Amino acid sequence: MSLKSRRSELVVDGYRSAAWILTHLPAWSIPSLSKVTRRVARSRMTSKRPLLAANLQRVDPTLRDDPVALSRAIDAAIDSYVDYWIESFRLSSFGAEALDRQMNWSGLEHLESAFAKGKGAIIALPHFGGWDFGGAWLAAAGYAPVVAVEALKPESLLKWFVGLREQLGMTVIPNSRTAAAELADHLRNNRLICLVSDRDLGRKGPTVSFFGEDTTMPAGPAVFAIRHGAPILPTIIRVDADGMHHGLITPPIDVDDSGDLRRDVATTMQRVAGRFEELIAPYATQWHLFQPNWPSDRRDGQGQVVSAKIVESTDPIS
Repeated sequence: MSLKSRRSELVVDGYRSAAWILTHLPAWSIPSLSKVTRRVARSRMTSKRPLLAANLQRVDPTLRDDPVALSRAIDAAIDSYVDYWIESFRLSSFGAEALDRQMNWSGLEHLESAFAKGKGAIIALPHFGGWDFGGAWLAAAGYAPVVAVEALKPESLLKWFVGLREQLGMTVIPNSRTAAAELADHLRNNRLICLVSDRDLGRKGPTVSFFGEDTTMPAGPAVFAIRHGAPILPTIIRVDADGMHHGLITPPIDVDDSGDLRRDVATTMQRVAGRFEELIAPYATQWHLFQPNWPSDRRDGQGQVVSAKIVESTDPIS
């Protein structure tokens, strides 16, 4: 085995070990573990702070003039990300009753209305809050969500993550040449497909204005909606400090179908981007966007974000 392969397997072993430990720890120990892990993450993720600053200032421009508030917001974003992973690793130990006690929803009627029309439903969501918890709840409640995921490397890591979500009752479809056809089949069978849609990995999607700057978004939600008649329901899962989850499924996006697919996809995804802005802005520190997402993000040789618009300083209080 090559050194690179061995390192990859060590990473996978680390995920497996973390998940095993977290599912066997008593619930009362989790708040203390979260507090310690948050502090470690803040100290280890210093290279991410300029990028997080850039993203947070796009969502809330007032942070550009308040370095202390900005630094606190960055800390809160890292804390949210840590808690997401701890929760996701523990989900397999939650039963349906435990999920239900910590979950409430607004907008489930939009999902029911979609199923009544018989063409399936598309939940479009950002990397936000507790989306895995929401998926586990939907599975336990009988909605049988089909989840499209990034094709992670190494393959053993992808298989492990697929197994983790399938254990929760989700059908998982990794990105591949056949993924679109598989998702379309599920829509034809009046199923729910969930597409994380705030980050365009291939940079081949339509250009949209998103928090005041142009970037691209995945075309998937719009393409499936146009071709198969399924509604797009932008959704977030917000998490409160007490661990309570609030799912918000918003009304269907208006979908253009003029016959000009490229233009219709771009127009539709611009509407999705606008809805995401409305959903993300009030709870920006729960948006787990830790990668460059706009062409204006520039990186130097050390991987730091370089932008005249971005100012971030150390919080002297925390």
